[in-house]
Amino acid sequence: MDNKYLIRRVQNQTDINKLIILLNNVFQPERVGNLAKIFLESLPESECKYWFIAEEKETKNIVSSFTLIPWCWELKGIKLKVAEMGLVATDVNHRGKGLMRLLNQEFDAVLKEEEFDLAVIQGIPGFYHKFGYHYAIPMENHLNICLKNIPSQAKTRRFEIRNAEISDIPFLISEDKSYRDANYISVFRNTNTWEYILRQGRKTEYGSDVIILEFEQEKFYCRILFQGFGKGLIVSEVSNSISEESFMFLLTYLKNRAIIENKAFIRFNVGLDSRLGEMLLSAGVQKSKPYAWQVKIPDKINFLNKLKPVLESRIGNSEFYDFSKILRLDFYSETIDVIFKNGKITEFLRNIKNEPDFSFNIPVDLFASLILGHRNWVELQENRPDIASMLLYIDPEEKPMDDISGKLIDILFPKQKSWINLQY
Repeated sequence: MDNKYLIRRVQNQTDINKLIILLNNVFQPERVGNLAKIFLESLPESECKYWFIAEEKETKNIVSSFTLIPWCWELKGIKLKVAEMGLVATDVNHRGKGLMRLLNQEFDAVLKEEEFDLAVIQGIPGFYHKFGYHYAIPMENHLNICLKNIPSQAKTRRFEIRNAEISDIPFLISEDKSYRDANYISVFRNTNTWEYILRQGRKTEYGSDVIILEFEQEKFYCRILFQGFGKGLIVSEVSNSISEESFMFLLTYLKNRAIIENKAFIRFNVGLDSRLGEMLLSAGVQKSKPYAWQVKIPDKINFLNKLKPVLESRIGNSEFYDFSKILRLDFYSETIDVIFKNGKITEFLRNIKNEPDFSFNIPVDLFASLILGHRNWVELQENRPDIASMLLYIDPEEKPMDDISGKLIDILFPKQKSWINLQY
């Protein structure tokens, strides 16, 4: 099979033209090839070298491909270099031949070479587990409001409403800061990102209207997607600082817009525990169960080292502030020892044979969910008994000592609130 296909990167305009044909054919009637063209021309940090293709040697046709979409995420002020695997496509006549496996090997080599902290995908359920991706950050929420439950006229002050312009980018960046401060993991968007969203991004399947609403000294924004899952009017972002009174005005505006666009309801794609999510739930909107980003951590030790300031802060503010022991993270297939001295982490060591002071067992497929705060270890253990905090026994007749391992994991990796806004 390897001799029939050439695995390489996009190199020139001829490759781009063939790539567009493949994507439009695979995703028809959606013109995803046009999206790829705009990504290549305009999306910040997008480059030809980040497009992985399988070329059939005999015909020279591109029959399988995907792209690495560079992101910048933030975790408690720490910038994370993130690679999204996106626009995955294989011609129907070339499926089941292992092309994704070969392309993924190229992708993984880039993750290592360019030291990406995380790889993520929004892809179809189940398929990408075999490539090391597992659910770890919530996404695609469905908080739906029927139009009949919203007043047709606002009883509050009326805001001036307009589309966001390039001159609004400093305001949008300041709103992003408020959003990031409210989340453990978030997206970091700069001027170039917002320019793309407001200009070129509007021409794609991810296109949106960014609306600015102003009244005297109050100002907030709302992002409304042109397309998405379901038949509702999809709101993907609202200023984190929006007041309840302003929220009621926004609902009335959205209802009237939904009626004009012949939408049956309004769907808010926001975190359940965001300020807006809490207002929606208090207004009687039924709680939904969001999907999740599938995440791969290319190098666990490198990622733990990046998180070291956060981990040390958590230990320093706990009963273990002067901890000087070894905690082992046992993934069954490998181990990582966390070496503490006086509450500080001196190093992370892989596959050490010596016995640790404390040990915590967790299957490797759940590590991303734990370390990124998607679930705490007790929640994960409810469905996975192979998660084990190792209790120490003095004597078979005695009660177990304190579960130090479990306490340490609780402190180091607590459940956190995260939400990722789109960068395109």
